[in-house]
Amino acid sequence: MPAPTATPAPTATPVPTATPAPTATPKPTATPAPTATPAPKTIEISKNDATGGKSGEIEGAKIELYKVEDDGSGNKTETLITSWTSGKTAKTVELQPGDYVLKETTPPTGYESIKSNIEFTVKADGTVTTTSTEAKTESGKITILDQPLPTPTATPAPATPTPTKAPATPTPTPEDTSAPTATPKPTDAPTATPKPTDAPTATPKPTDAPTPSPTAGPTDAPTATPAPTDAPTATPAPTEAPTATPAPTDEPTPTPTPNPKDKSVDFSKKVTGGDELPGATIELTGKTTDDKGNEVDVVFKKDDVKIGKDGELLTKDDTTTTLQWKSGSEPTNINNLPDGTYTMTETATPDDDKYEIATAIKFEIKDGKVTITSSDTTVLSTNKDGRQVITMFDDLKAQPTASPTEEPTPAPTDEPTPAPTEAPTEAPTPTVAPTDAPTNAPSVTPTPEVTTQEDTEEEEEDDDEDEDTGTLVITVLDEKTKKPVPNATVEVTKPNGKKKTYTTDENGKIKIKNLPEGEYKVEVKSVPDGYTVTTGKVETVEVVSGETAEHTALITSSSSSSSSSSSSSVKTGDNAKVIPFIIVMIISLIGIVALVIRKKRS
Repeated sequence: MPAPTATPAPTATPVPTATPAPTATPKPTATPAPTATPAPKTIEISKNDATGGKSGEIEGAKIELYKVEDDGSGNKTETLITSWTSGKTAKTVELQPGDYVLKETTPPTGYESIKSNIEFTVKADGTVTTTSTEAKTESGKITILDQPLPTPTATPAPATPTPTKAPATPTPTPEDTSAPTATPKPTDAPTATPKPTDAPTATPKPTDAPTPSPTAGPTDAPTATPAPTDAPTATPAPTEAPTATPAPTDEPTPTPTPNPKDKSVDFSKKVTGGDELPGATIELTGKTTDDKGNEVDVVFKKDDVKIGKDGELLTKDDTTTTLQWKSGSEPTNINNLPDGTYTMTETATPDDDKYEIATAIKFEIKDGKVTITSSDTTVLSTNKDGRQVITMFDDLKAQPTASPTEEPTPAPTDEPTPAPTEAPTEAPTPTVAPTDAPTNAPSVTPTPEVTTQEDTEEEEEDDDEDEDTGTLVITVLDEKTKKPVPNATVEVTKPNGKKKTYTTDENGKIKIKNLPEGEYKVEVKSVPDGYTVTTGKVETVEVVSGETAEHTALITSSSSSSSSSSSSSVKTGDNAKVIPFIIVMIISLIGIVALVIRKKRS
């Protein structure tokens, strides 16, 4: 039998492999939030007298503002933010927290320039700090302090000491040889000695002790030198009392944070140092770029204009490139102004006799933010609602000084001189006045100097002409002699059609300042006696900003014009007034002769 097959040993069951634990998914890294840009702070930059001798703002200083950046390695760079000329109100700027520097490139008239640039820091809470000794800070304001130029003072003469005690032994006074009359020699006797004639005051007796008076005693006494009377006062009185508190300004108070969502601009019209000025005619024009990059005129829409209270919109079309309105008691608001450059112009004041026409304001809008590009940047501010405001100021005109009234010279009368009661024994031969005029020159009565209504202040202020206005000088001359004609009346028509009358001074001149550029019509309306003028002769003169336009108007004297007319015509300066006088003289002569004959017969 076959042997039984061995049963194989059972195969060991393999141990199951452990399942690895799932890998944990890492948490996503949080993206850091972007750092918020701090809001700009409203900072006032003021210019004051360091001594307090003048209150309020000092005008005329040229100032530059730079932003200071540090690259982290100690290297600092300065970037110019803006520049301006100080005016009647403080400069308002919007600044991010950081470091800044102020530079005064030109000091105001009568003041020294600051010795070093003024570095300051704007903190996140809007406060300003500085370490400069030429500036002071308070909250959100920094004030630059300028020292006045020193005033030269006269050095007082040293006082001559005055003797207070008489000399012990009197010295006889020698004979005064400089006196015009002989003076007897003084003796030791206590008799009175005549005073020398060259002594300025009473002289005591030479033998007596001199008195303490500085002016007493003979002029040759060695101790009687009088103190000088023209010595200047040691302590001059101050010419201007310092005012501790600066005068407040009427600028709208800016808010720390302008409203970025408000894209409109307020246009305000004020009298300098006062409130809103209704009745002024304002014009706004602008330039922008179209989609192709071409420069085009800004088109204003009537619906975007909100006229202030008591004002008036003069533009009647729904759209226009020249927007005109009359100012009211509140600012005018204009919305949706595109980026571009603009000019705000005053074409007429409420009263040309009372107010000076304002200088045009040029500004730029970019991304809704206004930047003034003309010289006076203080006209831009922010109102309490965060809206940007451009304010145009009118200065009051200097009132003309009334000239003293000069009484006219009475004209000679044609009344004859009464005849004497007793006739002379022999008739006198009368002197007959010549029938020809003694001269062809017109007789001009001197007139007092006339102050024109456009009489402007002398350039003390600053001697600088407005860069956007010009000056017109009109001279009226005699066409033949080229001599000036005073007291001539000239009518000037402005580009806006308004007319004004002026009178020439003693030099035949009229000077009109601060005129907007444009064409002006000049017409001589009336002239003094002895001259003729062609009514209706109008001449055009162009006034250019920053320049002086001179115009000469020629008029004709009556004597020169009469040569071409009939000899029988009567004009100023001819013999028409002499003839009646001659007739009266002849009649008087006949009466005298008749009276003599009558007496002889009786």
